[in-house]
Amino acid sequence: MILLPVVGLLVVLHRAIEPHVGGENAFIICLYGFGFVMALLRPLIIVGTRAFNYARTSWNNLRFRFTGRVKPLYGIYLRDYVLMVFTFGIYTAWHHVNVKRFINQHTEFGGNRFDYDGSGGDLFAIYFFGPLLTYITLGVFLPWYIAGLHRYHIDHTLFQSQRFKSRLRGSRMFSFLLVSVLAVILTVGVALPWVIIRYNRMIAETTDFLGVIDLNAIRAGFDAQASATLEGIGEAGEALESLGELFGG
Repeated sequence: MILLPVVGLLVVLHRAIEPHVGGENAFIICLYGFGFVMALLRPLIIVGTRAFNYARTSWNNLRFRFTGRVKPLYGIYLRDYVLMVFTFGIYTAWHHVNVKRFINQHTEFGGNRFDYDGSGGDLFAIYFFGPLLTYITLGVFLPWYIAGLHRYHIDHTLFQSQRFKSRLRGSRMFSFLLVSVLAVILTVGVALPWVIIRYNRMIAETTDFLGVIDLNAIRAGFDAQASATLEGIGEAGEALESLGELFGG
């Protein structure tokens, strides 16, 4: 529901400027406007989505918890956007590492925080060669690029100083994308929720935890934030976040 006012304003803007700049230019301006608004809302969506979802996610009767707040995340985005402009986009890889680290370090389970030790240099290489090979192969390499990017993020995620490991391969991602795109097209978008569920199931099936959880360090606790004060934003951002993860965001 949070996106409806944004879309409504863009429709009004399109109708207002179309007589002056033409239909095609008006559409382009509104498209860039939507991207700008979503960039402004993204920290809010990230925090709202995770606060909502994690408050409703549990394992062994213990809830996960997201403790991140919007203000510090906006600080990260503001600083990183400035650096991305001055580096002509090169700093984008480091920005994504900063956001991943913020998310993981503010995700708790049983009083224990997750962590992330990826580096911008490694991610920059993936961002550089992945799109390049995708372009050279006329898009064929895209599933392998998405799978490699996902593996990198999972392999650098830690809990109790021990790592997760992803077994997702490009061949499986290729099969998933092929079937999913056909399903969405043939059903005129109706199959999208099932596609997202299949994606999440695939991710869960190919993710392992390499260590042994120290159960003595896990403690239960009352989560005062579990009331989902950002429920509306969480619901609005959930689909966007799922699609972002699906395409390597």
